[in-house]
Amino acid sequence: MVMAQTEEVDKSKKRKVKKGNDKKLSVKKIYKEYKAIDGPGLFYLSRGWDILNNKGPQLAINIWGSRYADVYYMYDVRLFKSKFSVRPGIGISSNRFKFAKKVKNNTLIALDRAPSEVVPLQTLQGFENIMRVDKSQFQVVFLDLAFEAVFRTNRIKPKKGFFFTLGVRGGLRIDSKTKVKFRQDNRPKKQKDKQKFNFNNTRFSFGAKTGWDFIGVFYWWTTTPLFVRGLSPIGAENTNYMNFGIVVVLF
Repeated sequence: MVMAQTEEVDKSKKRKVKKGNDKKLSVKKIYKEYKAIDGPGLFYLSRGWDILNNKGPQLAINIWGSRYADVYYMYDVRLFKSKFSVRPGIGISSNRFKFAKKVKNNTLIALDRAPSEVVPLQTLQGFENIMRVDKSQFQVVFLDLAFEAVFRTNRIKPKKGFFFTLGVRGGLRIDSKTKVKFRQDNRPKKQKDKQKFNFNNTRFSFGAKTGWDFIGVFYWWTTTPLFVRGLSPIGAENTNYMNFGIVVVLF
């Protein structure tokens, strides 16, 4: 009987030890499962607005109609076991600038080896009999390499809790165009013109993000002038831009 009781006590001790080990292993297991499901990086989708700085009156824009969008893949590298990490990444960003109502007849043109100009659409050949211009805008698209320094409150799951990032990015222009919607001969029409327009081929920006879990807000300040120096429209020699809006973690 004594031996039987001793065996039962030993078994109960082993069970307690096993339970303790299970708790320790469960944290590691959860972490491994999370990493397996979550993947090694983060995809971000941002939507917001563009603002032009240091521009002439002919480049007045409608901020709410000037839409910004980007998608980035960022690889999260945790610094030791701290709440800090760095994220190198790559993405595509689109900057769209819509002319304000008071100058909505304007459009951007560029002749070979000559500075870009902002002119009323009706002054161009083939557009003399336009009844009205409904919308006029220009767009620049970049392929970006980005780098962020990140602070987050959740050390295990990078998509959970509060986060704050400071970042830089360098971009290569991959597309640029203008688009105009107008009414001519009692018919709605639209015209697209795809060319360089003397936009800078590269750009450099500083930015920040902050938020909670999978959603937040962002801000980018591009220090590079929008146009090539010496080939910009009059009054736009030092024009640059900034973007702000909402950022969402896709998966």
